[in-house]
Amino acid sequence: MKKIALIMAMIMMFSAALTGCGKKDEETKVQPTFMYFVAKSDASYNEAMAVVGELQKEYGKKVKFMVQDVDENPELKERYMINLEDSPINIHTPTLIMLDTNNDISSFGQLSECTDKEKLKAEIEKALNK
Repeated sequence: MKKIALIMAMIMMFSAALTGCGKKDEETKVQPTFMYFVAKSDASYNEAMAVVGELQKEYGKKVKFMVQDVDENPELKERYMINLEDSPINIHTPTLIMLDTNNDISSFGQLSECTDKEKLKAEIEKALNK
């Protein structure tokens, strides 16, 4: 239970960093954000990036896509505990964090879920309809 609470706290901090930490009007909607953490060393890297590329073509005007390679940005590994062997919480790549139009976390997925195009499309549609 502590692991889940810590993961959610980290995700909320990342979300707040993207949009600022102020209160927003309940009527204000933002563009959903598709945050994708990957590593070139992942076995599914090429497949995952092909799927993300297709989704960007389809949803690029409606959704903000942020793809972060944790091998190229090693500070992300420490900051979000991604792919750290000695971490009490080990988030593996690829990992998806989807923020909806209220900037709330609408989806969090890891590994095989993150290369299933139809599942990812469903998560995007869910975030767009908030």
